Amino acid sequence: MLLAIGAVVLKEIVVEFRNRSLLYTLLLFTVVVVLILAFSLMEKNIAPELFVAFCWIVLFFLAIQSGARSFAAEYERETVVLLHTLVSGYAVFWGKVVYQVGMITFLMSIAAALLLLVFDVSIASIAGFWLTLGVSSILMGAMVPIFSALIARSQMKGALLPVLAFPVFVPLMRLGIEGMLDAVLEQLHVQTLILMGAYAGIVITLAAMLFDYVWRE
Repeated sequence: MLLAIGAVVLKEIVVEFRNRSLLYTLLLFTVVVVLILAFSLMEKNIAPELFVAFCWIVLFFLAIQSGARSFAAEYERETVVLLHTLVSGYAVFWGKVVYQVGMITFLMSIAAALLLLVFDVSIASIAGFWLTLGVSSILMGAMVPIFSALIARSQMKGALLPVLAFPVFVPLMRLGIEGMLDAVLEQLHVQTLILMGAYAGIVITLAAMLFDYVWRE
């Protein structure tokens, strides 16, 4: 199983670095959003609440844009039958999860660094902020693939994914924003991360159980 998951992750990396279209698009999106925010506010000092809101706006749309073509691309490249034949549905699911988590965490780290460079924000707990950001990025990335699989053959992929994912993301976003605000204003409360992990764990477990049916049908 681990070898199969590794093979799927490697395939994703090779395909992405062969054309790099998604990576470049998301990098451009990240830079453009940060620049627009900086030009719009015209000042470096902003409220911590506004900074946290900026981080989560970028994270949400990175997760949506990154996951939108994850499975649709398999149908476009006509590699679906090959994946069905060579690896199990669970290997495909977890391989996609690992790749999405890595992609979103990498891009969100760049976005947060740019936001900190552009804006002057006093963060009470640097370690707590980066830990919350990392956990949020990992969990958001892990929850995206099941929704991507559901809309893979739809003609309106870009519109359907946020509509399907948003209601499920809301509790995680609420906890993530609360945890990040705690880290920025005072100190991180570990209970918030535990609740985030518990909620995302339930969603991801259900997604893994249902994925093979969605993938095969």
